[in-house]
Parts: sequence; structure tokens; C-alpha cells
Amino acid sequence: SLACDAMIALGISACAGIDDETFHLNGRNHFNNFLNATFNGITGEVIFDHLSGTRKPTSALFQLTNMIPRLEADQETGKNRFVPVVSERYLDKKWQTVNPYVYNDGTLQAHLDLPDFQTNYMHIGSSLRIIGILLVTIVISMSIGFMSWTFWNRNGKVVKASQPFFLYIICIGTLLLGSSIIPLSFDDEVLSVSGCNIACVVCTWMPCIGFSIAISALSAKIWWTVKKPDISNEGQIRFPIKEVIYPMFIFLTLNIILLVAWSIDAPSQWTRVTTSTDSFGRSIESRGGCSAENDMPYFLSVTSLNFCAIVIALYQLYHLRHEITEFGEGKYLAAAMSGIILVISFGVPMIYVARKNPKAAYFAMISVLFVICVLLLLVTFVPEIRRHQKVFKGNHNLTRTESTLVKKSTEIKEMSQPRTTLKNEDTT
Repeated sequence: SLACDAMIALGISACAGIDDETFHLNGRNHFNNFLNATFNGITGEVIFDHLSGTRKPTSALFQLTNMIPRLEADQETGKNRFVPVVSERYLDKKWQTVNPYVYNDGTLQAHLDLPDFQTNYMHIGSSLRIIGILLVTIVISMSIGFMSWTFWNRNGKVVKASQPFFLYIICIGTLLLGSSIIPLSFDDEVLSVSGCNIACVVCTWMPCIGFSIAISALSAKIWWTVKKPDISNEGQIRFPIKEVIYPMFIFLTLNIILLVAWSIDAPSQWTRVTTSTDSFGRSIESRGGCSAENDMPYFLSVTSLNFCAIVIALYQLYHLRHEITEFGEGKYLAAAMSGIILVISFGVPMIYVARKNPKAAYFAMISVLFVICVLLLLVTFVPEIRRHQKVFKGNHNLTRTESTLVKKSTEIKEMSQPRTTLKNEDTT
């Protein structure tokens, strides 16, 4: 009925404002005639307010209708029906009570408004996010710093003996593993849902690839230490680096294949789950995080694959326990692997227990990642730097293995020189 009166008002004002000669309707004239339109419509006398451009409430018929259920069910359908009952009517510039208003509980008492509430979204927060960025800055600085030191001293005796290639790979692995703290620090407090979805995928890739590279490089370094070097007829000591690179490449390739399948079949997405509601069913606490359907097989596969790399490294260290390695690297490699296993053994249960508290889970994850990276870097490079300083100062004595290699190289050179001389004399 109100819409019908509005259309009538538009039509009357259009007829009054149109030019009889050109049949042109000006917007301003149309609006002015609309304000001046007065007529008796379906809802009563229609009068418009010249200031607001809306209908004057005194000219409209307003009423409040109360829908009251019938006490008896309908005999035909067997269902209860509601009956409209007019409770209030606006007449003569005031509301008039026609029938008392009945509320949904059957009483005439008005209910209070719902109390205000605030939802706890359990975000990570700025304080913890700053701590995470600080930790990742330390890891990146250490990785780049040790990589630069390795490159600067790549021709040194100690660095050559430790193979710079493996040291570079370990730094790259810790760089990726530590950088995974960055996407872990994002939630829907600072990013949109689409941005959080991208961060979830990155959180799946970076820790797995970084850990795989670091552990594979450490395992390859242990294998290289176990492998006996070959001494050529020219007295050159040759180490089979290519042979120990293949397992590292295989582990990395398998990780990439599993992660690609994981990202295609069960990609991680940002979801928010309501964890608590009030008595009116309103959400007062919710938790956001990365989740995916049917991702457990891929998670177990990636975890098992990297666990196999740790087991292989431990097996190689077991065979290395009685070997006298060059510069005593065996004990430092064993300390690195033992520390990683200890951190994982305590860190993973902590993350699982704190999984329902985003702040606690975030702190546990960044702590585990930080400790693993720092442990790998310190145990690998601090002994290298100390030995390099001793050798540089001329205070480092050769180990038994190193002395044997140098002795064999010297003997071969001495044995090969007379043969060459005799051969030249016979030819002459």
C-alpha cells in the first residue's frame, strides 16, 4: 500500500512538471512538484515534508501488528497458526494502544536488550610477532654470515677438509628453515583470508624443504667423513663427493614430489573455528589456523621420509664412532644430530599440547625452529672457526688420519719420481 501511494505521487508530480510544448521533464521541477503533491491514498492523506523530502508521519497510518499463535490446532492440517492482532496504531500524532502486546514467551512483560559482547579471536598479537621476526633475523644473519665466512676461507686447510659445498648447503637449509617463521607469524589480524591461504601453503613448503636440505647435507657430510679417500698415482687425495651428493638429491626430490602432491590434492587453507559461545549462541571466542582435509597421509609421508634421513645419519655415525676423523669432526657431527633429535623429541609434544592455543603453539613452533637452526650452525661452524684460527696461527697439530694421508701422498710422489727418471734414461 505504501509503495502504491509512492508511485501515485511520482505520477502526479511528473504530470504537473512536464512541459506541454516540448514534453520535457526537468528533474528539479519533478522534485518540486513531488514535494507539493497532496492526495488521499490507500494509506490515508499523503503530505510530504519540504525539508526532508519524505512523507510526514502525521499523514500516514502506522500500526504495530502482533502475531499471536492460536491456542487450538487447525482441524484440517493439524498445525498451529498465527493470528495477526493490531496492538498499536499511530493516529493524531501519537501512538494509541489497541490491544496489549504479547511477547514470544506468552507474557506482557518486555524483555531486556541482549548484553553487549566482544569476541576473542585469539590472534598471535604484536608482541609475539615481534619476537618471531627477531628470531628469524638472527637465523638469517647467522646463515649468511657463516656462508660468507666459508666463502672467504674456502682455500683454507680446515675449510677444504670439511668440504665447503656441504657447509654452503647447510647454511641454505637453515636459511629456509628459519625463514619459515615469517609465514607462521601471519594470521587474519594482519592479512586477508586469501593472504592467509598463501601463508598456509608456504608454511607447508619452507620447513620441509629447509629441514630436508639441512639434514641431507649433514647426512652427506657424515657419509663423506666415513668414506675413505682415494690417493691417485700422482699423490693427489680425491674424495668421492659426487657419490654422497646423490642421496641428498634423492631425498630432496622425494620431498618436492610429496609436497607437490600435497598442495594439489589437499592444500592447506585458513579456517576459523568457534570455540566458545554465550547463552544466546553468539560466538565469544574463535581460533584461526591452517587446516586441510585428508592431509594426514601426506604429513606422515613427509615426516617419515625426513625421519629416514635422520636414521641413516645415525647409522653412519654409529660406524664412525671408532674412526679417527680428520680434525675430529665425528664428535661434532654426533653432537649436532643428538641435539636435533633431542629438540624434536621435546618440541613436537609441546606443539601438540599447545595446538588449541594459537599463541602457545606459535611460540613453541618458532622456538623449535630457532633452536634447530642455531644448533646446526653453531655445532657445525664454531669448531671449524676455532680450528681454522689455530691452523692460521700455526698452533694446530695434524691428527693421525691427516698425517697418514700426507705420508702416503709423499711416499707415492717419491716412488713415482725415480720411475719417471729411469724411464727417461732408458729412452735416452
